[in-house]
Amino acid sequence: MKKSLIQIGKILARFYVANLPIKFNYYWIYMNPKNIELVPPMLFGKYEFGMTKLIKRIVKKGWVICEVGAYIGDHTPLLSDLVGKNGRVISIEPQQPHFRLLLKNIMLNRLENVTPLKIAVSDKNGDSNIYIPIDYSVDGRIYKVKDGGRIKQKIITKTLDSILNKYEFVNLIKMDIQGWEEKALKGAKKTIQKNPNLCLIIEFW
Repeated sequence: MKKSLIQIGKILARFYVANLPIKFNYYWIYMNPKNIELVPPMLFGKYEFGMTKLIKRIVKKGWVICEVGAYIGDHTPLLSDLVGKNGRVISIEPQQPHFRLLLKNIMLNRLENVTPLKIAVSDKNGDSNIYIPIDYSVDGRIYKVKDGGRIKQKIITKTLDSILNKYEFVNLIKMDIQGWEEKALKGAKKTIQKNPNLCLIIEFW
């Protein structure tokens, strides 16, 4: 009986998340129902608590921020709000289901200072393959992995230098791209040299 109730609860939760937004960091966002396990920590303020606290502490009005590996845009409304109307957030996400939700969340929160890009960041411009888990979790990777059950898809790659060269300055690069950080940084050398006070928040594998 208890197991049946738990199963029913999961089905109802997935139905809700598939159709309605949840509240995270005081903003409403649509979630990926395939990643239902992230919802409880989001609702109770436990999901990436340290990251949220750091972002709130350092980001200033008027900043230009590049969000590499934006996922569904869970931090995008916060970043957009913090930089204000004179700032800019460039949100990069290569996985189609996540990018679709990123666009949906940008529209939901009316984020006029956000530029979404469906590309992967690397050390050169061109194309590559991305290996996506069957459940479309956050663990998509550009390099081959040994675990099975992944979908291979073609993706356009660009360097951060080519993406950000049109901006007079860049204040923050926030990056979480599942072990491809070194390649992305190699493609950002000019951006780093041009912006000596650039802040980097990077998940480094």
